[in-house]
Amino acid sequence: MRASVCAEPADGAPFHMETGLVVDDPALEVAVRRLRPGIDEATFAAARAAFFDVVAAQPGFAFDRELMGADEHRVVLIGWSSKATFMDALGVLSQRAEMGAFFALLDVVAYQACAPA
Repeated sequence: MRASVCAEPADGAPFHMETGLVVDDPALEVAVRRLRPGIDEATFAAARAAFFDVVAAQPGFAFDRELMGADEHRVVLIGWSSKATFMDALGVLSQRAEMGAFFALLDVVAYQACAPA
């Protein structure tokens, strides 16, 4: 999937991605998604906090940043110290109830994980 969306930090604070991935072998996840119909902000915020608490506890986690785009698109960037730490975390996270609960609220428009070749 590919997507093009113009987005800005959801919290309005400045964001410079290069400061979050200052490692030799970084990996970056980018997801463009929308809330499913009927999902309110409080439900999203609670599920996001529960899931990202688990994400942030994984070895190699560098940062996450939520962005808001046009047409109710939400973009999340998740930085990892390496492709290996990302893959290890993915194995753990995919087994967690918090991931299922969070993803049940979303329609994913596009997703890409990449690391330097």
